[in-house]
Amino acid sequence: MAEKPTAGNKEVVTSSTGAAYDGPVVGIDLGTTYSCVAIYRDGQVEIIPNEQGNRITPSVVSWATSTGEKLIGEAAKNNAPFNPKNTLYDVKRLIGRRYKEVLKKDAKLFSYDLANKDGRVYVKVSPMMNPRRLCLQRRSVPWFSSE
Repeated sequence: MAEKPTAGNKEVVTSSTGAAYDGPVVGIDLGTTYSCVAIYRDGQVEIIPNEQGNRITPSVVSWATSTGEKLIGEAAKNNAPFNPKNTLYDVKRLIGRRYKEVLKKDAKLFSYDLANKDGRVYVKVSPMMNPRRLCLQRRSVPWFSSE
């Protein structure tokens, strides 16, 4: 059995490219419905709890219509029934897809509006009655760029 590489008395993490890391390694899973963050240190993986103490966070972003405040995770999910047009979920399913394809198959599943720009899918939100289109290809939940 091959020995694990070490640096002094610390275990060294080796990536698939062969790069070695002797410090803690952070992993982020941006899932379609839930996301989580973990840290690998001292030979163990620890899931980092969110602000509510949960090990997973809903992959949901919402903008309050009155203040424009951006809500993420549990707060956004709780706001969804009251503000469905400004609450984004399952957006990972839209990344990299063409607008016509999404319109035929998935558009009816979302409570928010979709927009077509050069054949790409954008989502429309209106925080504080200030309409914006958000590009999904540039960034994923919860940080979006607007155009």
